[in-house]
Amino acid sequence: ELEAISRAARLSGRKMVLSVVPDGIPYSILRENTHMARTGADFWDVWQMVKVGFPVAASAVNEAEQGFWPDLDMLPVGKLGLKISYKGPDPRISNFNHQELLSLLTLWYIARMPLMIGGYLPETDDATLELLTNEEALEVNRNSINPRQIKFKNAIIIWTSDIPGSKDKYLAFFNQWESREPVNIKAAFSDLGLDSLGEYSVHDLWEKKDLGVFKNEFSAPVKAHGAGLYRISIK
Repeated sequence: ELEAISRAARLSGRKMVLSVVPDGIPYSILRENTHMARTGADFWDVWQMVKVGFPVAASAVNEAEQGFWPDLDMLPVGKLGLKISYKGPDPRISNFNHQELLSLLTLWYIARMPLMIGGYLPETDDATLELLTNEEALEVNRNSINPRQIKFKNAIIIWTSDIPGSKDKYLAFFNQWESREPVNIKAAFSDLGLDSLGEYSVHDLWEKKDLGVFKNEFSAPVKAHGAGLYRISIK
């Protein structure tokens, strides 16, 4: 059935993106016949669902290739619940707080997940819209390669990805602790595939500002449920 739909789409003469929710179909068949394939369960504006998505994303990125993208789900952000809702019948702005939105979007951006908004775009709140239109952060999703998780320990998660034609790296920090105070997360430059003896400038992509020059490692405080997204550049 999937192969028939794929063939019909290709023969239609129109440009189409085929996005499917497979049920046990091997990735080898999905890559040949689709552009996007869901990795599992629905995502709503519930923090526990986001947490569950991290190991799924870490595995799914290994299946991606140019033209085929595993898909965690649509982004449950902005105005939700107009016709269907996990949290009841009343429309609402996503229940995620600002830090949880940062975690959600940082994971989708650095894992290069398809960016489909599940909310009603005309009534998206300003705070969410600002994050969705941050060009510096979006560049990670659009143009990085080889996204990978390099640490998942004690509710601290670190991802990195490469930049084509450059020795620079993207770096993402995630803090899943419930602590009141921010947690200082650090990454050794050698873990990113960089020379441990070099000096590197760090640019905060969410805040759009330079953080300075660092040797050996970079560290930054990250609030509970929050995330940081950075570009590491050779000095």
